[in-house]
Amino acid sequence: MSIPISSGAAAEKQVDQLQNLVNAVILASIVIILADAAAEKEVAFLGLKTETSGAYGIAASAFFLATLMIGQLFARLADMVNSADSQEAPKILAALFNHRWSFNPFSFFGFRPIATLHASAGLGLLVFIWWLALTALAQLWGRMSSTPGAWERGLWYAYVVAGLLALAAILHVHRSMGARLAVLARSSDDPDLEKIRQALQRLLAIRCGIAMLFGALGYWLFYQLTHIGA
Repeated sequence: MSIPISSGAAAEKQVDQLQNLVNAVILASIVIILADAAAEKEVAFLGLKTETSGAYGIAASAFFLATLMIGQLFARLADMVNSADSQEAPKILAALFNHRWSFNPFSFFGFRPIATLHASAGLGLLVFIWWLALTALAQLWGRMSSTPGAWERGLWYAYVVAGLLALAAILHVHRSMGARLAVLARSSDDPDLEKIRQALQRLLAIRCGIAMLFGALGYWLFYQLTHIGA
């Protein structure tokens, strides 16, 4: 009796964890940005309450760890796709295609142009959320009561690197999905498998284009909010 290390149910749970982590980052970022806009002396996020002037280290550490965990979960999904057997692989792919997460970067709902469009927003929204959190950190940076040192700068760059690693993990999942679909198509008489594989290749290009647009929007927001009153 073999022990299944990859299954559709396990993949769905991984995406559930991703959803929870990203939601926490969104909520914390918005709370920090609103607290800074209101010039509040204290800010509460992720169950913690601290003075705004000393919140940068806590927020940067939390965002860095959350983004690192997000990247790890995406990497796990790639491993699941790669290690799944022929029976579980379609279930894992179906779980990734159809998960209810609004920011799911792997959604696939068919070949129609409108289906392609609304399946392409997830990656872009994740890029925008990364910029949103960076904007929150930048505002806390400006509220620090002491001069930023090596630790504070290190956390800033660590968050940036963690975001790049998470993006690389997402692209790794896409490549793994395409490779697994190619294997399934060769061993099956179903012509739709090859059509889906080709559609996913086109969809990834569209997603990357939309992600660049959301990245530009995120940078614009970052610039606008961090230069108010400068």
